[in-house]
Amino acid sequence: MKKLIPPSILGAVVLLVYGNTWQNSFHYDDLTSILQMPWMRGLDKIPQFIFSFTERPLLILSLNINYAISEFEVWSYHLFNILGHLIATWLVYALTALALDFRLERKPEEKILWQPLPLFAALVFALHPLNTQSVTYIASRSSVMATVFYLAFLLFWFLGIRKRKAARAEGKKSFSPGGLFFLAALLALVCGGLTKEIVMTAPALAFLFHFYFVSGQTFFQWLQKVFKWLALGAVLLGAALVYKLHEDGKILIASRAKLSSATYFLTQTFVVPFEYFWKMVFPFNLSIDVGFPLIADWTSPANYAGALALTVFVWALARVSRTQAFLGFGMAWMGITILPTSSFVPLLDVAVEHRTYLPMTGFALCAASLFCLTLDALRRGHREKIWKGWRQCAWAGGFLVLLLMACLTMDRNRVWKDEESLWADAKMKAPRLTRVYNNLGEAYDRKKKYKLAIAEFEIAVRMDPNYTFGLNNLGNVYGKLEQYDKAIEYLKRAVQADPAYAMAHYNLATAYVKTDRPEQAAQEYKIALQHSPYMEQAYLSLGHLSLQMGKLSDAVDAFKKFLEMQPKNFRARFALGNAYAQGKLYDKAREEYEKAAELNPDYIFPYINLATIYLQTGKHDEAIEVYEKILSQRGGNIAGVHKNLAMIYFQHKRDAAKAKRHFEESLRLEPNQPQAPVLRNILEQLKTGTLNFNK
Repeated sequence: MKKLIPPSILGAVVLLVYGNTWQNSFHYDDLTSILQMPWMRGLDKIPQFIFSFTERPLLILSLNINYAISEFEVWSYHLFNILGHLIATWLVYALTALALDFRLERKPEEKILWQPLPLFAALVFALHPLNTQSVTYIASRSSVMATVFYLAFLLFWFLGIRKRKAARAEGKKSFSPGGLFFLAALLALVCGGLTKEIVMTAPALAFLFHFYFVSGQTFFQWLQKVFKWLALGAVLLGAALVYKLHEDGKILIASRAKLSSATYFLTQTFVVPFEYFWKMVFPFNLSIDVGFPLIADWTSPANYAGALALTVFVWALARVSRTQAFLGFGMAWMGITILPTSSFVPLLDVAVEHRTYLPMTGFALCAASLFCLTLDALRRGHREKIWKGWRQCAWAGGFLVLLLMACLTMDRNRVWKDEESLWADAKMKAPRLTRVYNNLGEAYDRKKKYKLAIAEFEIAVRMDPNYTFGLNNLGNVYGKLEQYDKAIEYLKRAVQADPAYAMAHYNLATAYVKTDRPEQAAQEYKIALQHSPYMEQAYLSLGHLSLQMGKLSDAVDAFKKFLEMQPKNFRARFALGNAYAQGKLYDKAREEYEKAAELNPDYIFPYINLATIYLQTGKHDEAIEVYEKILSQRGGNIAGVHKNLAMIYFQHKRDAAKAKRHFEESLRLEPNQPQAPVLRNILEQLKTGTLNFNK
């Protein structure tokens, strides 16, 4: 039972500090990576991405599963992230405990010294405010998932090594002991690679774990022993990088990154010590958008302060590694795991807080090590009675630090409540960044606070007159306000600034539709789709526009492409049926109307058009059946349906009684309908017997 206490404590604190995120809204990249991605919609989409090794298939799969559970209700997405963080926390505890077991095999006298280490390290990891972006921001779950697989790989691998060592100590020399653990470790590593590329450093950490906790040798003795395995690991890593380059032409580089490798590298020498490591120690002033300046001047001595700080870090790592394995390993973990995103490979943003999630494991181990060493120093430096008092103070201090981190994390989660609070916070902390004004404006736009939105967009455009997103958003808002001349002006500027920006072309097309310029609108929709083939709304809008213009082939193509991404959209099915019906492809039209009605039985228009097709093709019994179905579903209170039934019975079935009943009901429901005089005249003849269908 004692073994269950630490995991239970960790589970409780994680659920406590992240319990206020269940209903936090989607944010920023959530909109493009979740809401607008067609492969998200249904488990039947899994074959479209699961074998695409360059598109993080397991990450997409997790989002796909969330959609299958709650569609666009946010709770299941947050639940997944929180559970992922909890599993990562448990793995931090388990891996640290395993490292301690290896350590105590050689130095059992250190048990008292390091006893608090696993739990304290896991608590620091669980509660640290810098992890909030990875856990609370749904689109950043890739960091959480990759860290889970990363830790699982190390844990399983060294559980296998421990089992093999135990088997050999008993005289067993077969390969099988630990084999299942090794297979599980390799599977975790593969899964990590299918989630996020940051797992490429996992083999390096495995070697260092072996050096610090398993080997018991000096560094050079250990290096000589494992050199051939290090060489093999380097070859495999190189092969993986070559494969990555061959598949999509890039390693980690973002598609819109415009920095040179030199500028990015020099900037990262500052970002790592003065942004990432600093916030690990002092987790304040956190922001979704970090206003870290670019550093491009290699000739200025002042620009080497970051390199100096990193040199000091490496020197300290080398010094502490001689005597303090846990502290050295934690520092090495921090330095190595930050490399994939903070080296010479340019990414879109020079500094993002979720990149610290995996390195945070190393920091947590460092913090826990320092705590244990502080307790030991107090124990060694004071008499027993005095030591008890100092020990209580040290434990109280550690508890207060953890409590402060928990409070900061919960407070930070409240900032993530919605986009308005998030970007207002970012604007306050990074007022020189153009993007924060634009994104705050988008938050106001979504809440229909158009004046506030325009004000923020205008600031963004003043800061950067060619800022495509701001220009597009201004055009979009002015379009919503029906100021179409202004909308078109800004949207034209947006497509001039970035001809490949699909959303600006889409909004410009919409403005052309509103100003009765269908040909120009159709052209802009097509350009938008050239640059963004998954822009579903553009296909739908182009389909409706083509239908209005009588370009039935274009309409059919557009609706079909939209339905490939949203096959359950009943309105699009209905629209495709209309396109087929106008082209007199009645069988195909009937098929689409039936699908639309099946998807939403309460949607009346497919039934009406389906009955119309039956009338046009002389299938009067089928038409009657559809009309009767409509009346049964809608309580019989639709005047037009009664009128159509009356005309069928009057003109084709020659059933006076039924025709009379439906004429009366239609006029009762809508006595002033346009055809009321004609209907009353027919009804009067039926009542007086002037019309005799039996003759």
